[in-house]
Amino acid sequence: MLLSLTCRKNLQVERQGEVIIKYDEVEVGRHRLDLIIDDTIVIELKAVKNIEDVHFAIVKSYLKALGKEHGPIINFSKKVLEVKRVIHK
Repeated sequence: MLLSLTCRKNLQVERQGEVIIKYDEVEVGRHRLDLIIDDTIVIELKAVKNIEDVHFAIVKSYLKALGKEHGPIINFSKKVLEVKRVIHK
């Protein structure tokens, strides 16, 4: 996947990028993102039986911290690749 994104599509891919979480301008934590594509798309990679509500909540917190509106969760544990879109408004 990374090879396809970086070589074939000529996209900038950052793996395990760190995002600082703030509350009232005070740092309260940090997140490590699976992939950030061209500094605009956040992709969460999973290998789980089912994508749960907690996975959506985590991605929403990433999106909020980065000021992004949407990003996918990709689950590799299914027979057919499962992709769920997460929207943060």
